[in-house]
Amino acid sequence: MFSRSLLMHIALLWTVGVVIVSFLPVEAKEAIGSETRSSIPAVRHQAAIRHRNGHLIAFGVASLLFATASADKSHRLYYFLMIAALGSLIEWLQHTIFGSAFEWWDVQDDTLAAAVGCLLGSWLASRVSLAEETSSR
Repeated sequence: MFSRSLLMHIALLWTVGVVIVSFLPVEAKEAIGSETRSSIPAVRHQAAIRHRNGHLIAFGVASLLFATASADKSHRLYYFLMIAALGSLIEWLQHTIFGSAFEWWDVQDDTLAAAVGCLLGSWLASRVSLAEETSSR
């Protein structure tokens, strides 16, 4: 049985991982296939699909975990807003630090994934009984 506390810790670790991966060097992103410097259209297309799927998974899972771990419905909205804002902040920082183009489509994918993750997490939280934190005496 998962506790809300454990899910919250997993959500925090996942989110830290998302931030770390977001600022990996291009060589590392090429190694996992989410970026490419290739001029071959098919290679660029595959990298773009992986890149987009990466955003959808990363931000969707983060929002899902936070929403599922939250016992309070209003907190789920805050977590959704936090994850969507984090996606925007990461894009802005990448643009500012690396001088890359601001990728509005990534912000869109991050926000969409956060919304879907929040809705799924809310649904899961209402269907699954999560163990509350118990104090040891």
